[in-house]
Amino acid sequence: MGRKPDLPCDIEQVVDLLGIEVIRDTGTQLHCRCPFCADRKAHMNVKIRDNVFRCNRCGKGGGILHLYAEFCEVTLHTAYEELCKMFGPDSNEKPREYKRRRKIIETAELPIASAEVLSLIHISEPTRPEPIS
Repeated sequence: MGRKPDLPCDIEQVVDLLGIEVIRDTGTQLHCRCPFCADRKAHMNVKIRDNVFRCNRCGKGGGILHLYAEFCEVTLHTAYEELCKMFGPDSNEKPREYKRRRKIIETAELPIASAEVLSLIHISEPTRPEPIS
């Protein structure tokens, strides 16, 4: 996984090609939003020197081919061929359209009471029951 295969690109170029959002670049690592889980923070770490990635939230990880293949939902063989066509010496081929897989997280919307409604609500002291004699 840490060895760079005979690819004409590195993992940083593939992250850029796929449009994965980079939150922070330290020079040696990229901290990205994971495209495989509904990540709102930068849980996916990409080690530039080793050409590997791993999401600390969903656990997906691998090398350049794994990232491309998983994102595009293709086999490793197809990923290898497509990356060689795009980044090779005869790279006149356009990148294909990618299906973005995003999990939609539904959140409940809470109604906000208007000032008129709030004025109708009176918070009063709790009443104590009268003692029985």
